[in-house]
Amino acid sequence: MSQAREIKDYISLQIGKAIESETPLLESGLLDSIAIVELLIFIEERYDVRLSAEDINHVEFGNVLSICRLIARKTLEPQNALG
Repeated sequence: MSQAREIKDYISLQIGKAIESETPLLESGLLDSIAIVELLIFIEERYDVRLSAEDINHVEFGNVLSICRLIARKTLEPQNALG
């Protein structure tokens, strides 16, 4: 299963309705603060990356595709490679 599909399925399960990869997440209000924290934990544990408070914004968490790009960037950062 692709990363985008996993994240999309996770969010859909959390909010109780299907979304698309480009569905706005924060601007639409689909994710409340608790859902954001749960998604953050899911991403960190599933993809072994560390996200900061600065990463949680309308650009990085705008939709599933932008989250995938964020994960790709964080995976390449040296501190994540060292574990």
